[in-house]
Amino acid sequence: MNEVAADVDVVPAAAPWQSVDALPETAAVMALAFMTVASAGIGAGLLRRGLAGRPLVPPRPAPRAAWDGITVAVVAATWIGCQYLAMVVASAIEGESIAAGEQTGVTAVRLLALAAATIVAAILAVGIVLRSGGTPRSIGLFSDDPAGDLRLAVGTVLLVTPPLLVVSAVLNWLVPYE
Repeated sequence: MNEVAADVDVVPAAAPWQSVDALPETAAVMALAFMTVASAGIGAGLLRRGLAGRPLVPPRPAPRAAWDGITVAVVAATWIGCQYLAMVVASAIEGESIAAGEQTGVTAVRLLALAAATIVAAILAVGIVLRSGGTPRSIGLFSDDPAGDLRLAVGTVLLVTPPLLVVSAVLNWLVPYE
């Protein structure tokens, strides 16, 4: 009674990722549309503020930085050194010589090494700045107005990202990626 006829093809269910192929593209288009509208709105608001003679971003009192140019140079050199060491380690793991120029491109090992080096460099940078007289608040680790800082950060991303994507698309159209 529950028999399947021999001449009927049984089609297995599609894999989940095959049934939603268009979802990433649809989500990307919707996100870009939202960001474009938000960018236009934020830009219009900033234009109104500027035309009214008000500052684009309300100023907040901040303590004078306790570090100087030497500290900034040390932090920059530390970051470059960490990145270089990461590439040396990644090349050694992959069996290549960084000095011989045998690198063939970006690999998972190199990306992981560079990510780890960036984290180490950031931790060292915080330590260097704190040692030179900075405070956790002066380097932005703590805030008096976290909600305001979050609004400013999100607004900046929404303002800047769509125009950058347009410039990127135009450049990609003019000079296709190879």
